[in-house]
Amino acid sequence: MNPALQDSRIPLLRLGLFLLVAALSFYLGFFAFGIGTAVNVVRGSAYVVLLFSVGGFVWFGLRIFKAHRSEICKAYRHPVAWIVIAGTGWLMFANQPLGYRTVMDEIILSSTSRQFHLEREPLVPRSAFIERGELKVDRAFLDKRPLLYPFFVSILHDTTGYRIENAFYLNVAFSFALLLLAWGIGFAIAGLPGGIFSTVILATLPLIPMMGSGGGFEIANTLFTVIFFLSVWACLEKPGTDSISFLIFATILLAHLRYESALFVLFAGITILFAWKKLGHIRIPASLLLAPFLLIILPLQQQVFEGNEKFWQLDDVEGASSVFSLQYAPDNLGHALNYFLSGENYVPTSLLLFLLGSIGVIFVAIHLRRWLLDREAKKQAMAIFWCALLLQAFLILTYFWGQLDQPIIYRLSFPIWIWFWISALYCFRTWLTRPNIGKILLSISIGTFILFSIPNYSTHAFSLRHAPPEIYNRTSAWANENLTSRSMILTRTAPFWINMGMPSYAPAKTDDSLSLLKQIRNSKAYDGLYLFEPTRIDSDSKSFVPMEPLPIVDRLTTDLIWEFQADEAYGARILKIVDIDASPVPNKDEEDSSQAEKGSLTLSETAIYSSELEAATNVISENDNG
Repeated sequence: MNPALQDSRIPLLRLGLFLLVAALSFYLGFFAFGIGTAVNVVRGSAYVVLLFSVGGFVWFGLRIFKAHRSEICKAYRHPVAWIVIAGTGWLMFANQPLGYRTVMDEIILSSTSRQFHLEREPLVPRSAFIERGELKVDRAFLDKRPLLYPFFVSILHDTTGYRIENAFYLNVAFSFALLLLAWGIGFAIAGLPGGIFSTVILATLPLIPMMGSGGGFEIANTLFTVIFFLSVWACLEKPGTDSISFLIFATILLAHLRYESALFVLFAGITILFAWKKLGHIRIPASLLLAPFLLIILPLQQQVFEGNEKFWQLDDVEGASSVFSLQYAPDNLGHALNYFLSGENYVPTSLLLFLLGSIGVIFVAIHLRRWLLDREAKKQAMAIFWCALLLQAFLILTYFWGQLDQPIIYRLSFPIWIWFWISALYCFRTWLTRPNIGKILLSISIGTFILFSIPNYSTHAFSLRHAPPEIYNRTSAWANENLTSRSMILTRTAPFWINMGMPSYAPAKTDDSLSLLKQIRNSKAYDGLYLFEPTRIDSDSKSFVPMEPLPIVDRLTTDLIWEFQADEAYGARILKIVDIDASPVPNKDEEDSSQAEKGSLTLSETAIYSSELEAATNVISENDNG
């Protein structure tokens, strides 16, 4: 056979193999397994999949670094780079307290990282007891949230020892990495003025230190969104096996960070098509053949939503009938403008970034088609990235819970802020290199940071406005001082206490459950039996009223030992259980208790009702601890 003809067939054979692998992966991810089997597949494979994906990202990232070493070193050689990055980062975080920012998301993520660390499984304990002097998980479930961030935290647990604060430390590090990349991108686009401008305007956004001092996955997702842009740029500038592979692994990691980030897979595919066009032939590295398999656990994990529609939390928003709909867009747009234009210091917004970004978005939109067809890599990369962020913004505006001016929803605005930031950078890149106009732009950005951002970061009012995180942060501090690892906590939010190394569960009102409580109270294995209750503050009596009391509270005799008021409406309390009425429970009470137990799971966003899924998720028992 003619060698040239044989060589031309190899890419086509690889393309056919890739299409076959993609089709097989699509079938396995969406159609092959029932909910219970899907949960077990994720349980058994998630750690290995994420470990391999991170390994591939690091390997090809180092190869890309070597290929671009001179440009990268040039960007960070100037002392001003480190002064700006370290200075803005320090001022953003110096007065920022570390702690939970979003309840229950961050508590559940922390629980998942703990199980990754201890058992190499992505499970969330919902009950744990003392057994032979050690804390043993009794029941656990697979959560709906993507798994990469808990995996990252588990690596810190493995290397430095388990502590809840590792999640907070990691997000601070990711925030500094975000500023580091902001400088590098700005320098590559507009030199030294571009580096300063890029870093400072991003540093005016209080949402970064707010979420960067918490335990959620938003900062990691934002960081890898920016890394995705760099990988697109690298792939289009020097298309080849290494750059395509780096793009693939960066996209895989991004897809495993937030639900909607899986959309970047589409734009990675578009980038690869452009890279093939520049190469003049199809190139399919081994990483592209592996990529579909590394994404299978995403649709499998999302079957948790199918197992319980309450996971979508549609009931939490009045009038919501579907997750995404154009009917939400007008109202959400109004909420978004209210958030972006807010002048209150407790709202984590940046008016400067919004104004510059809005101008930039219009500028890029005008040039979008020409840039998409441009041979210059940085313009083509910007066009692809801009479209990806536009789709993200559209999703937020059509999301039933997309009211960005609500404290719990602030974090969803990160893709829009990155959209504003990168658009402003491209829009003003030419002006920044002009001495007079460049000085004006830098003076405005630096002046805004000094006059407005620094005082705002000093008071950090934006981190104290939302009551639920403050309740759990204060409760955690009190418990660490006053309770022991052998204190049994009865609560609807057991993962919070298990994360701190304490036994905890939500007992039902049944004869067996009451008998077990009696045994626990009389057992020498426990130092005490306590009840934790998040509360509302009655506006008239100013008394603490449990928000959703456990069904057994009428059988408990308690003494109040601590209570805390987070704001005018919410608080929490801890009571010591001094006696238990274990008399037989009427049948109706048992039925009510069963429903209440399901309700307790709903409160902590962990309800799973499917009997098949229940069997699959209750994977830890007394005889099988992992």
